[in-house]
Amino acid sequence: LEYLGFRDYFAAGNICCIEWAEHARTALPYIDIRFRLNMKGGGREIYAIALSATGKEVLSLLAGEI
Repeated sequence: LEYLGFRDYFAAGNICCIEWAEHARTALPYIDIRFRLNMKGGGREIYAIALSATGKEVLSLLAGEI
């Protein structure tokens, strides 16, 4: 992943979503939010769970709570 310049995405103030992050093993920082996508009717449904204080803050901001 280093040759892709992926660390540039982790600058302060950025939100970075990575599909299949478990394949990066120790190359990635800790996970703040875990997402799950499900098929629902003709669309999709997303579930998000915060795994850290930062994750909780981001989800609160997205929900308009802050």
